[in-house]
Amino acid sequence: DQTGPMSGDFLRGGTTANYLWIDEQMICKTGVRTRNEAFTAGLLAAGDNTSRTFDQVVHEFGHAIDYKFGLRNRIEAFYAGGWNPKEQFPWTIQHYVGTPSGNLPPKEEALMKEIFTEKITFTCINYNKK
Repeated sequence: DQTGPMSGDFLRGGTTANYLWIDEQMICKTGVRTRNEAFTAGLLAAGDNTSRTFDQVVHEFGHAIDYKFGLRNRIEAFYAGGWNPKEQFPWTIQHYVGTPSGNLPPKEEALMKEIFTEKITFTCINYNKK
C-alpha cells in the first residue's frame, strides 16, 4: 500500500525488523508479470523483462541481517559518503554471492568474510519455475 517508486507493481520485496517478504515472481524468471501488466495498462512508463536469479532474495536477506544483528550504525560508518549505506550493504552481499556477479573492493570483501563463514553460489539451474 505504499506510494511512489516503491509501491504496487514496482515493489520487489520488503524487510523490517520483524518482516521479510519476497514475491515469488522475482525468482529465476525473465520479466515481472505484474510490472508488464501495469505497463500494458498504461500505469508504468516501462515494463520489466530483465532476467532474475535470486537477486532480490539475497538483497532482502541483507536488510534482514542489518536489522537482526543491529548493524545499522556500523553499516552507515562503513559506507560513509557512499550513495546509500542502507542499500549498499545488501548490494555488497549480492555481489559477494554472485547475484549479480561483480568484483568487490578489498575492504568490502573483508567485511563479507567477517560476516559469513562460507560463500554459496545461487543458481536457477533445476529451480522449479512454475
